[in-house]
Amino acid sequence: MAEPRYVEIRGTEFVNKGAELMMHAILAQLPPGWTPVIEASSRNTRAQLRGAGVRTKRTGMWSRGDVADEAISVVLDASGFAYSDFWGPGRARRRLGRHLARWKTQGKRLVLLPQAFGPFEGAALRTVMTQVLGAADLVFPRDPTSMEHLAGLGGTPATGIAPDFTNLLEAPAPDDPGRWDRAVVVVPNRRMIQVGKRGYASSLVRTMEQVRAAGYEPVLLVQETGRDPALARRLSCRLDPAVPVVLETDAIRIKSIIGASAAVITSRYHSLVCALSQGVPCLATSWSHKYRHLVDEYGYGKALVASPDVLPDAVSRLLEADSMSADRAHLLHAAEPVRDRARAMWATVFETIDRSLPAPGPERR
Repeated sequence: MAEPRYVEIRGTEFVNKGAELMMHAILAQLPPGWTPVIEASSRNTRAQLRGAGVRTKRTGMWSRGDVADEAISVVLDASGFAYSDFWGPGRARRRLGRHLARWKTQGKRLVLLPQAFGPFEGAALRTVMTQVLGAADLVFPRDPTSMEHLAGLGGTPATGIAPDFTNLLEAPAPDDPGRWDRAVVVVPNRRMIQVGKRGYASSLVRTMEQVRAAGYEPVLLVQETGRDPALARRLSCRLDPAVPVVLETDAIRIKSIIGASAAVITSRYHSLVCALSQGVPCLATSWSHKYRHLVDEYGYGKALVASPDVLPDAVSRLLEADSMSADRAHLLHAAEPVRDRARAMWATVFETIDRSLPAPGPERR
């Protein structure tokens, strides 16, 4: 029996359900014999990792993991959006930069899976990211703006643009599909307030009132279980009767709920992916270039609103019966070519790693 090929997944977690969705999407693509490993933390507990079928890495204060760092041959980074002036150089150093020399000595292969990058104006961040680009075997920006930011660093070019890969993850129909037939799922994001989007909360309240006026039921769905629940509860209480708040702990069920719903209004990137890739009419607010490129990828630019205060009018148009039917047909047609590009990205990852690493030897007992 061949020895397993240990592959470390970095950048995913269970607090942000979009990041958890990326983890599940990676696990679904790993070939036989590739054993996933994640470093345990307060956002990735051992119990959660065990439940997902993931081994834990032996390191630091969480050293009770069962896979040694030197046994890992591949690192897959799925950070989503971590390398930018918005987060600064500290996160880039902690997640990748300070490990590069050791990984090179150990012969690890490093792949940066599709994600958003940049901008990189700070000198310290530019230095770290230049080192990362030079050390990585493959780097996949998700959009043209991210590609431009990486190109601006000079040195080693990125591999090529590839889409978010959670569109390949199958989500079964929810156990209670009838509940969602007339539901318009609203996914809030506290980040919209942090970046100064004025009137965001009030606009969501007016939008949910408009949803009810159109004969649908607004439902607040939380995709980040750290601080977004408090925002969702505040929004819920501003309507009478209060809007139901769904605090779902399973990221795949979140995708299932979105897929079964009538429409989606979201400020979270991966709930937008879930809607677009499953043919669900949607609207999105934005605080980053990644949203604009995502809706353009599906030929559905009208989903992105210029500012939160136009949401109430936009949702009235979205929920018109003819519009919803046409939007569903368009999105279902547009989604398959995007999935094909995600499949091609994974084929490149596996072919590159298989060429550059020796085949696993016999399992040691």
